Parts: sequence; structure tokens; C-alpha cells
Amino acid sequence: FDVALEAFNDTLLDSGEQLTLTLSNAVLNGVAAQIGTASATTTITDADPTFSITVDNTTISEEGPTTTATYTISTDAVPSGTDTASVVVTVSGDAGDADFTTAVLTAISDAAGTTGVGFSAIDATSATLTWAVGAAPSFDVALEAFNDTLLDSGEQLTLTLSNAVLNGVAAQIGTASATTTITD
Repeated sequence: FDVALEAFNDTLLDSGEQLTLTLSNAVLNGVAAQIGTASATTTITDADPTFSITVDNTTISEEGPTTTATYTISTDAVPSGTDTASVVVTVSGDAGDADFTTAVLTAISDAAGTTGVGFSAIDATSATLTWAVGAAPSFDVALEAFNDTLLDSGEQLTLTLSNAVLNGVAAQIGTASATTTITD
């Protein structure tokens, strides 16, 4: 006979859980019988959780009416036990910290911290975000354009996700980058 087991696709991050079925104490007509293959093991892996980034406003203006772009950084991997999930976020484009009311990496760090997502700067333009047990699956980074006296001609800010890792194994990235253009 066959034993059919189907893995349940939940939202928890699983790290290679194993199930072993073992046969023992075989008896045939009241006499101990031999077992050819006594056990079989299967490993349950996760269903490729991903990381994504989106932005609500692709164009904002220093003078309104829309002055804020909100980036949402998310994962559909919800860590359990000792599992972790991480991704690198990189800031690029010709719009820089001076173009916003808060420095971009500072805004990301602050937003991540309010949801339990760890933040570790790598350099001046990138940082690692780490989800552990209890962290929210997503967070929003609101970046407000700074209305300076300089004439700007469509500066862009791009946030890009890379190097996604789930329990030490490379993970998928759904939407890898999001861009906002600041007009004057």
C-alpha cells in the first residue's frame, strides 16, 4: 500500500523539515518477518517565498500637490523558530538625501525598526534588512521631497532589492526595484 502525504503551504518560513516513516516489529503468520527497507525519509521545503518592493507615487513634486512617495518593502516569508530572511536594499539615482526631508537610509532604518525588521548599513548607499520571528512581513518608507530653491529637472530615486536569503539559501525577488521622479 502507499502512504500519500501532502505538504501544507502555509505562510511560515520552513527550513527543510524532515519526516521519516519507519517500519518495525514485522510479523507474518505469528513469526517475526524481515523488513527489506525499514524507513523512508522526505524533506519538506518552502514554496519559494519572495521579496518585493513597490512605490505608490512614481512622480512627486517639491511643491505639491503630491510631495511624498511611499515605498513598501515586503516578503511573504514569515520566519518561525530560528528561521531568518534577509535582503539588501540599495539606493541609487540622481536624487539624493538633500532632495528629501529625511536621509533615505535613515528613513528605511526608522521604518524597518517600527515593524521589528533589522537594519544593518553596508555602506553609504545600501543596507541589509533582516526578518526574524515576530517581524511584520512588510513596512512602508515614506520619503517626502524637500522644497529647496534649486531648479530640478526630474531627479530620480530608485530603491533596489538584491541578495535575498532565506536560512542561508538564495531566495527569489519578485519586484526588484521601484523608482520615483521628483519634479520642481
